[in-house]
Amino acid sequence: METQIIAGHGVSDYSHRNQQVLRTLSLFKMGEQQSREKISAKMVSLIRQQDIPLDKRTILLAPPTRRNLARPVIMLAEFLAQSLGIDKLPDEQVDSVRCFGETPYSALSSGQERIAQTTRNVSIKPDIITNKQYVLIFDDTCASGKTLLEYKKAVLEAMNRAEKRPELVLSLVYVRFQTNDYSIEDVINQYLFWNVGKAAETLNAVGFLTTTSARVLRNLGETIFHSLYHKLSTQMQGLLIDHLEPFWQAEKFTSKKIIINSSQPIHLQWNAHTTNLYKPGEIFVFGSKDEFNNWSDNISAPPNMGESEFVVVREGDALRPIRYLSASKRWFIEQTTYSNKDELLFQTLGI
Repeated sequence: METQIIAGHGVSDYSHRNQQVLRTLSLFKMGEQQSREKISAKMVSLIRQQDIPLDKRTILLAPPTRRNLARPVIMLAEFLAQSLGIDKLPDEQVDSVRCFGETPYSALSSGQERIAQTTRNVSIKPDIITNKQYVLIFDDTCASGKTLLEYKKAVLEAMNRAEKRPELVLSLVYVRFQTNDYSIEDVINQYLFWNVGKAAETLNAVGFLTTTSARVLRNLGETIFHSLYHKLSTQMQGLLIDHLEPFWQAEKFTSKKIIINSSQPIHLQWNAHTTNLYKPGEIFVFGSKDEFNNWSDNISAPPNMGESEFVVVREGDALRPIRYLSASKRWFIEQTTYSNKDELLFQTLGI
């Protein structure tokens, strides 16, 4: 079974031509209102171009969340339904359970791996959706299309139980990744945190944690987390501590608790890579890309290196960070270069 997907943007790489779209998407995932409004305007326009009656015959659904955190895609779906004058399927009408032991999509770089993996058991209660003729399935991003396919299957199964058949089931996304390597999906979830000062400004302005921002904060490397935490407002610090408390009780992410309870400043060490054992506050420096490649070929990541921690490669007189993406266990070369050490540390860590 295939599914028709209408996308606001197609993205095949992390180049300058896609920067604006990807930055908007990253800000949206953090909960920023301006980016939500921008994406909403794009999607409303896109939906109005389709041959679909925008009335009570049409319903919109978005993959729900059971976590006690804001999910921007749900907030946007509610706004879209209101703007278009159609119903949104209530989250409680959808049961979506990720199969135990399955690898998250963000950790799979191959589309074939994603399609082959059974990731969710999705079911939809038939008492509302079967009264509709047109179903719009909305998500912010799409890579392999597996999530959208799972929800389309659940819609058709609910309809079939009621012995009905919809006129159309259409999937809509803001960004569709048009590539066989989905490392870019991992990148956008962390992109804002690569400039700690601006990430703190964004989080403080938003005033709440989203499912994405909470996940990234939990997994951030200790050096970045230390710098970011002390730039957060008292309100955001409190929300973060409340979020982490259950994990600490389960003996998870305990290094974050030590950082929060410590008043000690971070001590950075700008070192050559004399060892594979990474220590918090240490930044490995390589004389060339070849030197980094020779080192990284023998190790997937230095032990103790957390999300978005980076090494530095010299390119003539410039310095380029290379980030570690812990979810997908990959390295990502930043597009930005810096003229000197002080500029790099200020722009990335706010130090």
